[in-house]
Amino acid sequence: MNKRARVRLIVVAVAIAIIGVSAYLVLQGSGQQMLTVADVAGGKVDVGERVKVNGIVIGDSWAGSANPMRFEIKDADKPEPTLKVVYARAVPSGFGDKTNATVTGKLNAAGEFEAVEMMTTCPSKYDSQKPFTIAELQAQKAALTNNTVRITAYVVDPGDGARIVLGTTADGGTMLDVVVAGGTAGLTKGAQVEAAGQLGSDGVFMATGVTVAKTAAP
Repeated sequence: MNKRARVRLIVVAVAIAIIGVSAYLVLQGSGQQMLTVADVAGGKVDVGERVKVNGIVIGDSWAGSANPMRFEIKDADKPEPTLKVVYARAVPSGFGDKTNATVTGKLNAAGEFEAVEMMTTCPSKYDSQKPFTIAELQAQKAALTNNTVRITAYVVDPGDGARIVLGTTADGGTMLDVVVAGGTAGLTKGAQVEAAGQLGSDGVFMATGVTVAKTAAP
């Protein structure tokens, strides 16, 4: 092998090594390590280590009006252990009881998982669920109260914080007070939206998030 070929081989080897190290660091830094709740409870995660954890949202462990949102997750095949999650960003609209949630973040010294990213997959029984209109929700209030459902409506009053008013039409119709976890930034009057959450016994709909299906007409 001549000198030029040897130099070329060394350059290629160094480049491959750099790419490998860079890929490793990116994966580590982005929290690509996927763990179960049992992994975290079993001590496989150090305080401050960034990881991804997948689990099922435990019913009644969260409140839609809380900011930051606090809830608990568990592995799909067992009731214990559980992991307390703290999440201060906008909550995905599919969030709810028995939602499959993948959270990215760090374990704090108190044993809570401080998440900065969250992706959710709805339980199969909600995947094909047709959203209720507000009129339908009110007509079936007794059966639907405290159950996770999807609704479709129009923004009547976008509010100025976490509370908004939705209606069956852009001008009102049958209306509903809604509290949105994570706030209501970006919503405009007249926009058609979908929301997932629960109707409380007080008649207020606690939404885990709101997505815009159609913007308001100019």
